[in-house]
Amino acid sequence: MFAYIYIYLASFFLSVFSILANNKFFTLTSIYFLFSIMLIFIGLRNGIGSDWGAYNDHYFFSWEEKNNTIFDVGFNALSHLFYSVGVEFNYLVFLITLMALLPILKLSRNYKYSIIVFFLYSTVYLPSLMGLMRQMIAVSLCLLAAEKLYQRKNRQYLIYVVTAIFFHAGAIVFFLAYFVQKIKINMRKIFFILITLSIFNYFITEQLGHYLIHNDIMSHQVSVYFSLLDYSLNPPYYSSNLLHTMVMFTQKFLFLYIFLYYFTKISYSHRGIFYLKIYSLSLMLNIIFYISIPVLAIRGSIYFSIVEIVLLALLCEHTKYKWLFILVILLYGGLKYFNTIFFSLYNQLVPYQSIFSIQ
Repeated sequence: MFAYIYIYLASFFLSVFSILANNKFFTLTSIYFLFSIMLIFIGLRNGIGSDWGAYNDHYFFSWEEKNNTIFDVGFNALSHLFYSVGVEFNYLVFLITLMALLPILKLSRNYKYSIIVFFLYSTVYLPSLMGLMRQMIAVSLCLLAAEKLYQRKNRQYLIYVVTAIFFHAGAIVFFLAYFVQKIKINMRKIFFILITLSIFNYFITEQLGHYLIHNDIMSHQVSVYFSLLDYSLNPPYYSSNLLHTMVMFTQKFLFLYIFLYYFTKISYSHRGIFYLKIYSLSLMLNIIFYISIPVLAIRGSIYFSIVEIVLLALLCEHTKYKWLFILVILLYGGLKYFNTIFFSLYNQLVPYQSIFSIQ
C-alpha cells in the first residue's frame, strides 16, 4: 500500500521542483527520471491489474488458441514471440509498459509544462490502465496520433492509429478525431449536441436494448454488453438513466465548460480548441452509452478523454493564475490516483507486488 503513496509523493515533488526551476535541462532530466520511476514501478509489477490473470493464461496458449480469443492480432503476435523464445511473461509486461510510456514521453516534449503532461498520465490514467495491457498501448499511440493530426502530419496520424488497432480494436473509434477537427466549435453548438445525444440515450440506446431482449433478437449479446434497468409496471416502462449519467460525469462537464470558455473567450489557443473538440467526443460517447452499454462507453471514451492531460497543461501556459492552476492540477492528479487505487480498483491493485516480491 505504501509503495503507491511513495510513488505519488516522488512524482508530485519532482513535478513541483521541475516547474520551480524553470530550466529546460532540469525539466528534461525530471521527465526522464519520472519516466524511469514509472517504467520500473509499473513494468516490474507482478499479479497487479484487473485482467492480469487473463493475460497470464493467454500467454501460454498456442498460436491457434490465441487467435481464437478476443485478443488482437498485434498483441497475439508479440505474446507468441516472447513465449516461443522462452521469455517469462513478466518481461512481456515490462515491454508493454515501455511501449505505453514512450509515446507519452515523446508527446510531452511539445509542451512548456511537459512534466504536467507526464505527471497527469501517470496519476490519472496509468493506474486504471495497468490491467488493460492491450489498451494501455493503444491509448498512448492514439494520443500521439492526435498530436500528429494537429501538426497536419496525416500520414503519421494514420500509421499510429492503425498500429493502435492491431493492439486493441477499440482504437478504431479514434478515426472520429479526423472528422471532428473540421467542425467549428462554440458553447451553444456543444450543448445542443449534448442535449440531442441525451435524447438519443433514452429513446434509442436503452429502449433498443429492452426491445431486442423481449423479442429474442441477439438476446445473449445484449445481456452481456447492455446494463439495463428493470421493467416497470407503470409508464415510463423503462426509466431513463440520463440523470445518473449526468451526475457521474459532472467533472467532465465542468472541464468542458472551463476549457471551452478559457480557450475561446479569455486566451485563444488554436491547439487548445483542437484538443477540446476531441475531448468533447468522450462526453458524447458517455452520454449515449455509459449506463446502457458501459463497456463501450468506458473503453471507447478513454481514447478521447485522455487528451485532458494536454488541455490542463495548455491551461497552465495561458492562464494568469499559473501557480494556482498548477497546484490544483497536481492535487487533482493525486485525488484521481488515490481514488483509483484505494477505492475503485483496490482489490486488483493493493497490495503492490513486484517481481522481486517487494510490497
